[in-house]
Amino acid sequence: VAQRSFLQMQELLDQFTTRRDPTQATFYRSDSRYFYLVNFPSVWSLRQEFAECCFEDNLFKTALELYENIHDFDNVIKCCKQLDKRRRAENLARDLLETDPGNPMLWVAVGESTREDKYLWKAWELSGQKMAAPMRSLAKLALEREQFDKVVEYFEMATKINPIFGGDWFSLGYASMKLKNLDRGTLAFTRVCQIDPNDGYAWNNLGSLLLQQGKTRPAFNAISQALRNNRRSWRMWQNYFSIATELLEITEATHALAIIIEIGAKDVRLDGEVLMKFTHAAIRYLKGEIQSTGNDEEASKTAAAAQQTSTLREGVENFENAAIPHFVTASTNVDGEAIVDDDDVELAVDLQPFGADVEMPETYFPEKEARKKAEAEVLQKAILTRYQDRVKAVFRQITDTFVNNADLYDCVATLLRYTDGPVEAFKYREKEHRITSQVDQVHRDAAKFARLVKSL
Repeated sequence: VAQRSFLQMQELLDQFTTRRDPTQATFYRSDSRYFYLVNFPSVWSLRQEFAECCFEDNLFKTALELYENIHDFDNVIKCCKQLDKRRRAENLARDLLETDPGNPMLWVAVGESTREDKYLWKAWELSGQKMAAPMRSLAKLALEREQFDKVVEYFEMATKINPIFGGDWFSLGYASMKLKNLDRGTLAFTRVCQIDPNDGYAWNNLGSLLLQQGKTRPAFNAISQALRNNRRSWRMWQNYFSIATELLEITEATHALAIIIEIGAKDVRLDGEVLMKFTHAAIRYLKGEIQSTGNDEEASKTAAAAQQTSTLREGVENFENAAIPHFVTASTNVDGEAIVDDDDVELAVDLQPFGADVEMPETYFPEKEARKKAEAEVLQKAILTRYQDRVKAVFRQITDTFVNNADLYDCVATLLRYTDGPVEAFKYREKEHRITSQVDQVHRDAAKFARLVKSL
């Protein structure tokens, strides 16, 4: 849609600038008898609107030419900033200040071009401390100089004036993270997520700050929101994996680990401690010590609901097909013969025994309860078998990518000892020992030698 509207704007503008066909007396756009009934904009308005479209689409050079044609110097300065033409922006701003010395935005342009704070403070004074632009520019200069305490101070003043500018809140949260001000950073990134819920990096930073405060479950939810908007960042998936492992969300952690290797490949830095914690959690899940989570739990509930629906449908069919006797009460005449009225016969057909519409408790049918329990056990066993194959495939993919990681082979051996027995686990123990024994200066470094002894 955006591309089509851009092309339409360009076509309308070209009708003013392109030479008309000499064989035609008028432009083809004015051939319609109803053309002059339309309030068609002027060429200056079209150029202004088209320049704005170019600026929004990051076509700054094209936008600069259009703004120069219509003498919109404020936006010319903005384009010069984006194109890093600071000298040109400064000269233009100083020329405009000769005719309008009290314009604070021109002083902001001079300050941003020269990287000098005095011009920005003058713009702040001329605005009567009611414009956020001077404080925003001062904060950006302080951020470039890594003066994070000033960054927080200036951005707080800017957000008090204009609290709906998400970029200010993001930079404020970043500076707060650098200063270890977790509460201030959490508030700042929360505001960013409220202003722009599709900002995946803001959600990720918010989750990181919540995790540092010990709020694991809210951090897990924040990282989940981040992944909804940016699913191609393996670093976000690695954060998600670590938090899911901490919360024992084992199926979610397994899914995240597979995506980390798929996206990041050899760029990923695996944490041996977290990977071992995940391995022990996976074994506990296979033993049934951890309840199923994520997709497996939903699949289990869906299958159980389908089984329950099937059981109810079977009971209804049996009830409908059952032969229920009905008795007709008849009176007798003088000769003792039964007198049966047609209306009585129709009424008798609809009669049902007392209690037929009463729903019996589950424990009333012990054989159905036992059958349901057996079906649930079979379903749970199938889920665990499927998960076991899945986690082994994930570790197989990791070992194919990282062939010299001793901690990884330690995790695989631990898992295979439970799933396949000690013989399969011993193969990976041999690989772990070979890697730890071939490390440089293993007999001189205490930590490396301790790792070698651990592999034995």
